[in-house]
Amino acid sequence: MTVKSDIERYRTNYLAEREGSELYKSLAETEKDPHLAELYRRMAETEQRHANIWADYLSKSGETIPTYTAGWRIRMIIWLAKRFGVNSVLPMITSMESGASHDYDTQPEARAAGMPKDERSHERLFRSVEITGGGVAGPALARFEGRHRGTVGNALRAAVLPTGCATR
Repeated sequence: MTVKSDIERYRTNYLAEREGSELYKSLAETEKDPHLAELYRRMAETEQRHANIWADYLSKSGETIPTYTAGWRIRMIIWLAKRFGVNSVLPMITSMESGASHDYDTQPEARAAGMPKDERSHERLFRSVEITGGGVAGPALARFEGRHRGTVGNALRAAVLPTGCATR
């Protein structure tokens, strides 16, 4: 039996994942570097996959799936990224990811789906992109691949690293 607090948690998680998906899709559309655009697109897919898991829990509990509407914070970040470039919003996104990186640690459904590892991977990737000024360091990329092997694999390395670039 699903309790009311679980349903609220599922709803909150669903909306947070939809927010992440929307943000990353927008970054992918805005990013001029095709390698980074592909990275953001894949992160959006991961967030959407997470949202689908929470939507499934809501449906199984007899609840309707909430309609997602971007809040002012996400609309502002998207506007800033379009106006000043994705690099201008990386500190905000890195901070958001850092704050959310452990949200799923105590949630059994999230742990079973591997979400905590995915979220920490996203935090590391954004930190790496921010530190490198719009690139992805090899070790951070390798960790991302390790966490997303089933959906990303070596295609991510090819998409993100410029030709001739080697990882350690």
